[in-house]
Amino acid sequence: MKLLKSVRILVALVLTLTFIALVPLNTVAAADNNGKYVSEVYVAYGKDADAAKKVLEDKGFTPVEGNLNDGGKTYAMMGYKTTDDIRESITDLAVMNMDGNYNTTEYSEILRAREVKVSEMLTDFMAAIREYRANLKAGKAKATVVHDILNTPYGAKLLEPPYKYHHFEGALMQVFNLDTKENGGIFSQSQGWLILAEALLGHGDRAFEYFLE
Repeated sequence: MKLLKSVRILVALVLTLTFIALVPLNTVAAADNNGKYVSEVYVAYGKDADAAKKVLEDKGFTPVEGNLNDGGKTYAMMGYKTTDDIRESITDLAVMNMDGNYNTTEYSEILRAREVKVSEMLTDFMAAIREYRANLKAGKAKATVVHDILNTPYGAKLLEPPYKYHHFEGALMQVFNLDTKENGGIFSQSQGWLILAEALLGHGDRAFEYFLE
């Protein structure tokens, strides 16, 4: 599974760079392609070039010769479809990690699913912000404990002190050294939430401090 995940990420990056280099503008692409615009791309996998090419042709894609997974056990070949309508042409690409093994030609479907997950996460986070704000107004010490105890010149740690002699079942911190990764390390993701939290509380200087770290 880890190998397959790495292959997908590599293919997505190569695909993005390929189109940035070869199709920078719709008008240029159309001029070089007899008035045709690229409307859809697909990456097929197979045990060899012929197998991957057959998958593309069966789906109606024009194969682009070459292995996007050069050196790997699985052959990956890109294909494309064209259109005469510029409104149907590809104007942007997004690199996505397809962990769920799903396959879709509608980016809007993926976006809607992602928006639901983000919305749920924000709902939970806003509840925490409201509690934090209430604690701050009440003068409770825990409202500023993150900055006082967890913050460093390089960002806020996940926890302090790190776990050394005990942990709870299912936790990851016990597999890492002190003050690294989940055992008290510094993550850019949590730093972003701190910036948002302080900004919503009206602490512009504190939010900017976290941003500079």
